[in-house]
Amino acid sequence: MNRHWTEDDFIAKVYGLGPEDGHLEGCAACRASWVRFEARRAFVVASVGHDLPPAVLAAQRRAVFERTGAAGRPQNRLIPVLAAAAAVALGLVLTLPSSPIAHRHQATAEKAMSDAQLFQETAAIGQSTEPRGAKPIEALFQE
Repeated sequence: MNRHWTEDDFIAKVYGLGPEDGHLEGCAACRASWVRFEARRAFVVASVGHDLPPAVLAAQRRAVFERTGAAGRPQNRLIPVLAAAAAVALGLVLTLPSSPIAHRHQATAEKAMSDAQLFQETAAIGQSTEPRGAKPIEALFQE
């Protein structure tokens, strides 16, 4: 193997899927990288293995609540409820149709164009041989 091992190669070796070509024995740089990789992996595995008892976590939570003064205030529960209600109300307002007059004007504007006119306009758009991006670039060179 001519190339040095990557992180993916080291991960594959951990799971027994890595190349078995003897590269680690012959390459000092890859061997040093493997030792560093194994040290990092051992540190992560060791740090994950230590669970804190629930009593310690509960004591920390109580201490934080005492420092912030938020332990017994019922209005702290009211704020998220009001925010959710406001979001639902805003969503309802935005999804409701606008005034009926504006809606009627929009419908009449859509009906003003006949099918033949629509076909002619779409055909004219498709028949342009010049790319859309060429117009702004040509404008740069015009005097």
